[in-house]
Amino acid sequence: MKVERRQANEAATSNVGKLGSGIASIPSRVVKYAKTSTPSSVVRDVKNIATSTYDAAVEDPNAFIEDAIFSPLAAIRDFGDARAMAQKLREQGRYAEAEKMEALAGTAVMAAVPILGRPAGVTLRNAVKTAEKTAIKDAVKGAKKAATSDLTVTPKASTIIAGVEEKKPSRAIQRFAEPRSGPSTKERPLAQTRTPLPETAPPLPSSVSGSFDASQNVPMTYKGMQPWELTSTQMADLGDTLGVPNLGPLNEPVSFPYEAGGGERFDIPGGLEGRFTYEDMAKMKASGIDPSRIDPELHRGIQRKLMLSMDEPEGLSDAKVLSGLTFGYTSPNNPLTPNQLATSRLRMNSMEDLDRIINSRPWELSDAVTKDQREAFSEDLANRLGLGAASKGGIGARGSVDYSGYTDFLDLFRRDPSFFHRGADEAWPALVERIATQVPGLSNKTGSFGVAWQPNAGVSAIDRHMANRYMDTILADPAKRDAFEKRALNLAATRAAKEGKEAPTNFADLNKGLVQELLLAEVGNSPSPKFRMKSGEVNPAVPDYLADVDWISEPQKAELMGQTYKDVVNANEEAMAGSGLHLFGNQWNIWDRIRQRLEPHENMFPGLENIPRLNVDQMRVIDTAHGLTGHKNYSKDSDFRLQPTKAGDYRRFRYFSDGGFAVKKRDEAFAVHK
Repeated sequence: MKVERRQANEAATSNVGKLGSGIASIPSRVVKYAKTSTPSSVVRDVKNIATSTYDAAVEDPNAFIEDAIFSPLAAIRDFGDARAMAQKLREQGRYAEAEKMEALAGTAVMAAVPILGRPAGVTLRNAVKTAEKTAIKDAVKGAKKAATSDLTVTPKASTIIAGVEEKKPSRAIQRFAEPRSGPSTKERPLAQTRTPLPETAPPLPSSVSGSFDASQNVPMTYKGMQPWELTSTQMADLGDTLGVPNLGPLNEPVSFPYEAGGGERFDIPGGLEGRFTYEDMAKMKASGIDPSRIDPELHRGIQRKLMLSMDEPEGLSDAKVLSGLTFGYTSPNNPLTPNQLATSRLRMNSMEDLDRIINSRPWELSDAVTKDQREAFSEDLANRLGLGAASKGGIGARGSVDYSGYTDFLDLFRRDPSFFHRGADEAWPALVERIATQVPGLSNKTGSFGVAWQPNAGVSAIDRHMANRYMDTILADPAKRDAFEKRALNLAATRAAKEGKEAPTNFADLNKGLVQELLLAEVGNSPSPKFRMKSGEVNPAVPDYLADVDWISEPQKAELMGQTYKDVVNANEEAMAGSGLHLFGNQWNIWDRIRQRLEPHENMFPGLENIPRLNVDQMRVIDTAHGLTGHKNYSKDSDFRLQPTKAGDYRRFRYFSDGGFAVKKRDEAFAVHK
């Protein structure tokens, strides 16, 4: 409630400012109107004012006379009424409507103008009256609901959630069929021994302070020290205390020369033998190593050690599978560093963690929900998780993720975690298609990146870098290449015309970013046949390995890899030959050389879910450190490659899980009605 009151006060202050600035702008607007008007436009405007004034006088004569004589007082009254109504809407959880009302309150300045401001005053007052009626109606419904329940919302399949502007409402869509309540009864041997996610987080020893609860803004410390204050040996002790093998220490560095580097060298902790610790990975990341300058075979040796270090000691945990899929889900339009921070923020330490997010969602999995409702919930949840823009108190790690869909994914995972593990005889492409089919919001690319963290991953996440690398594979057909080049030139011409610039006439002169954009679209062009035909039979276009799946919730359509995507994966497999790496490990190796950054992906280090969450202030220290080394610099050189990073304090690269932002309970999130 303190946060909501603060937000309301800020909104009120903002609107008072708008009222003042609006009054101050009136003289300049009059001058501008005089300069830009024509005789015919003046006649038209006078006619409109006369009509609006007549309508206002007829609609409410008393209010019209009052406003004509006491316009400034009427404007203040309207402003106060609108602000009070906005507060009522916020108290009912109808945040989108409240923001709309607060914006209308800012137009009260127009009503301060005698006679001419009357239409604006009528518009504002009508909006207040309409909102008042709706608020009373919902309050009555809420009172009836409270009399028969404990306010825990359990909507039916036809539920429509309020909380968004009702002008031109979007159509409610049911994404999921009625799901099964728990794990499948159908036997399905797994490729790895599964370690379940615990129901609740374990108790903390006295030497460790902090919380596993993502809604608690509690600093994580060990023996009273901040993470960046710990010595390398103390990091190892922390790992032993909390059950995180190889958290530390930092191994002795082994020096290697850059290939044709003029005598320059770089250090790899522990050399090429054994496993990297988490400390080693943080140190490498903060050392500003440019892998594009490393001998390719030496670089593959580093990569083989990285891949070995990512494997869990025994089997595969639900926590690792979930973190990997979260990494993939939050990757669209999200550069790597914020993507890693988002994944750490969403790391689930227990089933209790999942429940906190799932129960904040004001609908059940099989409910019909509108696009507007999803967007409102997604925005609200992302900001409460601290992933939004810095202006909203976040760390700028949201990307373009639909967090309403991510919450649905957590619901699916909660019901059957084993579904998301690879089967013993399951082909890797089939695993990607199965999970992307079950989880709306995951594509072949993001689904591949999500499952890539399972052992020996035979998948390839085709992003801009990979699409550009394999352009000749994608456009091997001459007719396809010709059509592609024409499409690219036409798009460039259209964009240049909008900007008033001259467009290139040769494909070779086109902006590389535009070409990569179109290549990625070409790769992502995949078939999505409906799962069932009108007869109720499974669509023959759905492969048998998907038709026979025991779905958590039967999908409406299947997500299949297109031929172009498969062609690029095959090209990656050919590049992998002789590397001693599995398919994703080899792509990771190629990625780093293209990006000119040695990236350990330390956020996926096994066991981090056993460490309490860092709080907001601690995460800001981590975020700042990444900025100082250039890890948040995404500018490209002439070859469209990222700039190499600089060396920094590796101790400030220690981040495990993030927390410290409130997650609402379901009955607090939105007003819900049928």
